This record gives sequence, structure tokens and C-alpha cells, in this order.
Amino acid sequence: RLTENTPTILRRGLGVNVIRSVDDLDKSKLTALLEQSFKRTLNADAFFRRLERDLDFVIVAGDYAGAAIVTRESSDSTFPPITYLDKFAVLPTHQGDGTVDFLWVALHDESYGLGLSYAANPNGGKEGRGEGRDLVWRSRADNPVNKWYFERATGHLRIGKWVMFWCDAEKRLKIEEGKRGRE
Repeated sequence: RLTENTPTILRRGLGVNVIRSVDDLDKSKLTALLEQSFKRTLNADAFFRRLERDLDFVIVAGDYAGAAIVTRESSDSTFPPITYLDKFAVLPTHQGDGTVDFLWVALHDESYGLGLSYAANPNGGKEGRGEGRDLVWRSRADNPVNKWYFERATGHLRIGKWVMFWCDAEKRLKIEEGKRGRE
């Protein structure tokens, strides 16, 4: 029961930074985060070589307590690259403390939420400027995190042992809704 004497607990959040170059990443801390989060050994040389070619940005929470790694994927030059959430990881010691939500808000502000007045991450981000881009990612069908993904995704498609998720660019959706309303 809440009373006038019920204390309020405030917790300072983690800093959230957007990094756009592999050279600016702390590779050892990122490797440790990914290995602890996914409980697997990372083939770091191959992973970072691929990031050198395909990296769009990495959002880092705190001192690598969590990270969202976003790449630009393309199979050929006739289609624009796809904005792909390659890895979304939070240290086990930070799971459940809000780190995941800090990361997701920053991910929104740098990808599918760009161009909206409230997408204004100033920490190495685009400060809301630019055109929103659809964001896609996949997850194993038996991943316990999928419930959380289903709540945040615009849509999904089951493909064998995988689920493909996406978030449509929000500004574009608002424009499309406006066009439909005038028809």
C-alpha cells in the first residue's frame, strides 16, 4: 500500500553510446559480452572482419553491459541494403535491470524511429535526423526472449527453426496512414 511515507527509489541509468566504426569498439569487452550473453565462444576474427565490411552502428550500454549491433546487409546492388539487427546482447548480471530497455529505445532512435521528433539520442547518434529504415532480425524459434521480441516487432514470419522479425520505419508508416485516410 502506498502512503505519504512510502520511499521512492531512483536508479541512475547507464550511459548509451552509438559507435559507427569498428576501430572505436573495445573488441575484447564486446567479445566478452557476446560470449557471456549467448553462452558460446565467438569466432572473433571472422566476426570483426565481417563488421569491418558491413557495420552500420553499435549501440553500447554502460561499459559494455549491453550492445545492439546493426549491419547493412545486401545480396546484390539492385536493392538497397537491409538494416539488420545482427546481435542484441546484455550481460547476465544486467538482465532484468532495465539495460535491455535502454538499448531498445536507442535502437529505435537510430533505425526505424529516425525522423520522429522524439528520436533524439544525442550520444553519438543522429539526434533524430534522417529517414527511418525498416529493421529486421531473426531469432531461433525456441528462444525464450521471443515473447519480448513479439511485443516490439511490427510483424514476424516463422521460417523453420527461425522466426524473422521486423519493425517498419515509423515515419513512413505515418505517411502511408495519412495517404490512406485521404483516399
